[in-house]
Amino acid sequence: MERGKVLLKKEDRATDSPSAYRPICLLDEIGKLFERIVAIRLNEHLSCDGPDLADSQYRFRRERSTVDAITRVRSLLEQAISQGGIALAI
Repeated sequence: MERGKVLLKKEDRATDSPSAYRPICLLDEIGKLFERIVAIRLNEHLSCDGPDLADSQYRFRRERSTVDAITRVRSLLEQAISQGGIALAI
């Protein structure tokens, strides 16, 4: 097993099944610092001189969150239903 990776066994799962284990990665301080630097640089690139992102893009956007994405989907569903339409989501 690689350094820093651990497999935790899930309760009530067969030992011989790959789905019986949950992988986690334990980063040291240098790894956490590197991850933070990469995330900051990626956010700066996408917000300043990166490609034009669609309004529906929520990943790697400042001041956007999963809650915002869910709120938008819910709003679209409510709008479709109120107009007598059918709404499907995948």
